[in-house]
Amino acid sequence: MTSGGCHILCPASLPKSYKLHPRFCAGVVMVFGMGEGEIEITLGPTTFTPQETMNGTVKIRLPKATKARSFIVEFYGEVERGNKHECVFRVAQTLGEERTYKNGETFDFSLPIPDQAKPPEAQGTFGSIHDLFVPKPRNWYIEAKLDVPIAFDLQTRISVYMRH
Repeated sequence: MTSGGCHILCPASLPKSYKLHPRFCAGVVMVFGMGEGEIEITLGPTTFTPQETMNGTVKIRLPKATKARSFIVEFYGEVERGNKHECVFRVAQTLGEERTYKNGETFDFSLPIPDQAKPPEAQGTFGSIHDLFVPKPRNWYIEAKLDVPIAFDLQTRISVYMRH
């Protein structure tokens, strides 16, 4: 599921404290794909600067072996324009191609953060005025997504921070 080029969190990535009544879950699990598994992203630091390399691990937790088209991890920046969220920067790495994925599989990733990820700094009066009208990325994320055919994709994202 996507919106404006960015991914939306699926029900599998709801906070652990979110609980539904068991009678409600029984019917919803099959219809909406809830409970189909989860993805865990592990990073060392969560604060980065442009030109650094972001290293981490992604682990898949599945109740059963699942066929998927691909498995990717992305780093992206997002800005708000009115009431819309727009992706303005994206770097991705494919962790796996089309195949059957099993519970507990772990994948290492390494994403370079190009210098373009650094928001431009205002220079002089014109720069300050320009910055009022041109939004800079405010939210930075790492997202992992298992693209499952004919079902909701299994995905999760975590926030990361960029130093200037």
